[in-house]
Amino acid sequence: MLRSFVTVLDSKISAADSLFNEKGLRGAKTDDTEERGGVVDIVKKLQTKKQIRSWFAAEHSDDFILNALKLKGLTQDQLKKNPTYEAFGEVKVEKWLKENTPLNTVWSNLGLAGLTREEAKANAALDTFLKYVIEYDDKAHKAFSKLSSDKFQSAAKPVVDLEEWFWIKQILNVKNRDVLYTKWLSQGMPSLVP
Repeated sequence: MLRSFVTVLDSKISAADSLFNEKGLRGAKTDDTEERGGVVDIVKKLQTKKQIRSWFAAEHSDDFILNALKLKGLTQDQLKKNPTYEAFGEVKVEKWLKENTPLNTVWSNLGLAGLTREEAKANAALDTFLKYVIEYDDKAHKAFSKLSSDKFQSAAKPVVDLEEWFWIKQILNVKNRDVLYTKWLSQGMPSLVP
């Protein structure tokens, strides 16, 4: 039932796109990389994420999953525009949040350690890292706000990778985080359990 609904809806969207293109209401033709944002795209993304989660649950490697998703061999620019790669990154973020993975571990796992700022900017994995920083920050800030000042202890291990900290700091600045919290987060990544 849902499958037939999705098929009908997709054909109506395609017909509407054709009409818009014929009438000149769109400045340019659509291509395969352009997202319509319709129901079909949402359903496909949900199915992809479900499959990725099952592969992670079966403890398959990232390489196995990327290969199965036909993402191996794509350029960084192609990966940045690929909705399947985006879904892969979102599932990884979910997994890391569930496991309270420290930011510096995620930075290294994504292959960003040792890259210059420009190299990191060109790498598709940076988007995944930044999404994780935003989610991790929300979770960490909530835990930090529950700590009383007498319970506050800074961690012993400082962040080593200055490029990693550059990207984290960008998000903290946008979110207007206070100095004490920023210091707490920068000193080894806090335990999220108050």
